[in-house]
Amino acid sequence: MLDSIVGDVIQIVKWQEESIKESFERSIIFHMAHHNDDQFELLKGNVSHVALDLLVGEKAKIQMLITSNSSCGCHLFMTRGLLCACRLSNNAKITPDEIDVFWRKLNLNPSLLNEDKNVDIDVQMDRVIQHIKNQPNPVKKSMMSKVLSAVSHLNQ
Repeated sequence: MLDSIVGDVIQIVKWQEESIKESFERSIIFHMAHHNDDQFELLKGNVSHVALDLLVGEKAKIQMLITSNSSCGCHLFMTRGLLCACRLSNNAKITPDEIDVFWRKLNLNPSLLNEDKNVDIDVQMDRVIQHIKNQPNPVKKSMMSKVLSAVSHLNQ
């Protein structure tokens, strides 16, 4: 019985690995029509299709935010490392470096901590801190709660 379950789990994991590899290959090779936006040109083949789909959806929100005089909230940026509506609204071409490495890693090879040697951590931290400072107090409180939750285990 246990051997059968273990065998089934192994098959599921192998299927998932193949599925992920195929998804990476599609993201590298194929260009989807709904990703044909000059702003995303440098991302095609360099980030996953899922990331591009999320960016397309976020870009569609720009006009709604303008019409309703709403703020972006930067949810996509804070939670997924992708540019949010307010960052997409300038229509500038997005470079792969502006996208979190999670979306740029299109293989299953192990990642190294210092894989991206060109990233200036201090500059990135300053950008995040400045962004947080520009938010209304309730948003700051929410963000701070999430940060503290993420690092709380370090003090134990």
